Amino acid sequence: MEFSRERIVGAVRGLTPPRRVALCASCSERLIPFFEEYWAGRSGGPSFFRLALNTTWEYLEGAPFDDTQVAELRRQAEDNVPDEDDVAEQIYAQDAAIAVTHTLETWLTGAEESVARCFEQCYNVVDNYALNQMVPSGGVISEWTESQAPQHPAVQAELARQQRDLESCRRTTEADWVATVTQLRTEAVAARIIPEARPEMEE
Repeated sequence: MEFSRERIVGAVRGLTPPRRVALCASCSERLIPFFEEYWAGRSGGPSFFRLALNTTWEYLEGAPFDDTQVAELRRQAEDNVPDEDDVAEQIYAQDAAIAVTHTLETWLTGAEESVARCFEQCYNVVDNYALNQMVPSGGVISEWTESQAPQHPAVQAELARQQRDLESCRRTTEADWVATVTQLRTEAVAARIIPEARPEMEE
């Protein structure tokens, strides 16, 4: 299985906006511990991105929100994505922040491309991890290594998670939607997007 933005755009084309948001929220949930680890060294309590993601899950579970509130969340997200240099000690924190920003963009606009970009943030993390595992420290990444990275177990596991989420959102009925949201969230919280142990983050 390989990552394809075009395939994702096509796969979500028939989904309702809430189901598109749920796909993004699941991706963001898998990444958010990286941002919280970074944030814990700077401030106490959950970050803006953790709280914004919590709000997204509340919407998916049925809480009412208007476009003005969502637009403000998206604006704050765009303003708060850290620079790459600021997150050097936790290199995937920026990916997590960007994923949440794409989630809010999807919530506001329903854009298929926003879903694909959110999926791509997860893919970029596992692809980067795979390359780092395959190349010795200080080594040079060759074209051959880049061609082999998509077959790394961590990459394939994430692509499988994305496909399962897509299938869940395509097949579930409206009557079962809230239960599906709960399942997506639970599985995303439990997932380890890369094999290293990660801290358990409280909401």
